[in-house]
Amino acid sequence: MEKLKKNLEKDTTKITFEIPIIPPTINKYIGRTNIWEYQKEKKKVHQAIRLSTIGLNPKIKKCKMKVTYYFRDRRKHDPGNYDKMLLDGLVESNIIEDDNYSVIEEYTTIGKVDNKNPRIEVEIWIIKI
Repeated sequence: MEKLKKNLEKDTTKITFEIPIIPPTINKYIGRTNIWEYQKEKKKVHQAIRLSTIGLNPKIKKCKMKVTYYFRDRRKHDPGNYDKMLLDGLVESNIIEDDNYSVIEEYTTIGKVDNKNPRIEVEIWIIKI
């Protein structure tokens, strides 16, 4: 996947990258007291994000984002339950300045199935401010 592309027609910059891991659903940790298990998974996901974004360090202040999850199977996956670790990892990796709506103006998630290659594809359009 191409990591950085300048779209001269719209005067925007688009960043795309792929993360070879799907974070666990947040439902796995709600109501549980084992914070260490959550921290271990979070560290694993954030490391995968850092490795997938090597060479990128834009610390984006305003953007639109599209995230496509490619799950291993067709089980029901609730939108939003996978985003927390991903967005926190993007902040920690200095891709985006923060994970709130003042930075992420528009956020779209899509769920698909690829049983041979589960992953996350992230597309970010930087909005000039």
